[in-house]
Amino acid sequence: MGKGPGMLFLVLGMALVPVMAFGQGNTSVVNQEGTGNNAFQEQLATMFDSGSNYAYIEQVGAKHSAKQTQDGKSNTATVYQNIAENGAIQRQMGTNNTANIRQEGAKNTAVQEQSPGGLGNETYQSYQKGWGNLAGITQNGTSNIARQNQESAYGATARISQEGDSNQAIQVQTMAIGAVAIVSQIGSNNVSYQMQSGYGNMSTVYQNGRANAATVIQK
Repeated sequence: MGKGPGMLFLVLGMALVPVMAFGQGNTSVVNQEGTGNNAFQEQLATMFDSGSNYAYIEQVGAKHSAKQTQDGKSNTATVYQNIAENGAIQRQMGTNNTANIRQEGAKNTAVQEQSPGGLGNETYQSYQKGWGNLAGITQNGTSNIARQNQESAYGATARISQEGDSNQAIQVQTMAIGAVAIVSQIGSNNVSYQMQSGYGNMSTVYQNGRANAATVIQK
């Protein structure tokens, strides 16, 4: 546990790693190798702090679990996992936050949630490569951006749910067979873009509001 700016947490190779920090300007790094490891990072801003925290988890191997929770503003959370059957959960409350998940391998799950009333957040589920992967983003607020990119997306599912105005949802699935892409947007002036390449894929867009735009490309 650390308070104040510039606190660094570095953990290597433990099976269960809980890390908690209070305040602003904190950095937490977890690096795990092997099988079936769990990592949990929580960074909380007090009423006097703005946030600006950084959390990073890297897990090499299979059947790992990573969870990151941040509140405040201008926070960054990043998870990298490879091999297979890994799970990552990121939750952020506040504004101008960024969440990144990169997963390589099969049967991985990524879940990202950004707060009620969040403004200017960006969730970038940058990369999933392999078959049977599942990616989900939930955003509630205004001017948020959600991106999902799935490669070799055999049997993959990507889901984005946004509630609010002036949000953007972007989904790209390449080399896909039987992939599913779903976007749900409630509000006004929202934009949805979906691109799928391959065959046997399904795309669904639901928009409720006014002045919304949806583009779907399947090839």
